[in-house]
Amino acid sequence: MRNPGAETVKREEGSPAGGSDVGGSLEGVRGVVRTEWNLLLVRCGVAYGLMDPECALYLYGLRSEVYRLSDYIGEYVEVFGPVVREDCEPPVVQVMRLQVLRQRWMG
Repeated sequence: MRNPGAETVKREEGSPAGGSDVGGSLEGVRGVVRTEWNLLLVRCGVAYGLMDPECALYLYGLRSEVYRLSDYIGEYVEVFGPVVREDCEPPVVQVMRLQVLRQRWMG
């Protein structure tokens, strides 16, 4: 079951993403960057996910050529970018912009 907060995807037709069929572009989804061995993430070919801290569900799998996601583990962030895989659960986002909203030490 997908979290209602994950439904902030703006549909865009004809947007390229490495040759894959793009379902849309994120308007900005907030969550905590996590990495752990998780079958859901492994099936989608990613090591990082965006988790909703309130219900502990993965909203999106994350990949990026712009950001080193390992630097943001545990941070509450907002991510923007195209959805590059909708054929897996959670969908995978190519992170083009990332903003830290609350750092780990701020609680």
